[in-house]
Amino acid sequence: LVAEALDQHVLRVPVPTSGDWEGDVRDFAHALAAFAADPVELATGALLATRSHPELADVVTARYQPALDAWRQMASLASARGDLNPDLDPDTVVTTLVAPLLLTPLMSGRPLPPDAVDRVVDVILAATRPR
Repeated sequence: LVAEALDQHVLRVPVPTSGDWEGDVRDFAHALAAFAADPVELATGALLATRSHPELADVVTARYQPALDAWRQMASLASARGDLNPDLDPDTVVTTLVAPLLLTPLMSGRPLPPDAVDRVVDVILAATRPR
């Protein structure tokens, strides 16, 4: 039951595919920030942070894997188009983007405000520009 619920929950973060890196990463970041502040996501994150239910962690990790793969694909496609610095690993780009978006609500109990999401995106865009 938990696995099926997570399958539906994870689908709530669409991965933009317009081909415009700046627009896609901005749209994605705002969608992920809203998702991360959802009570279900906060409860899941808090439960995982306790590390007291390894079997739940395994289920959550497995259910989130397709979403993580799609997020990495967004960065990989941008890199292939020449929108990202080719020296950067798409996985590192995604991890750097999503960490503050996911951790801020978990740590503070409040959503990341839209202007803060934009500042995170601005840092990512500046750091990933082709040289």
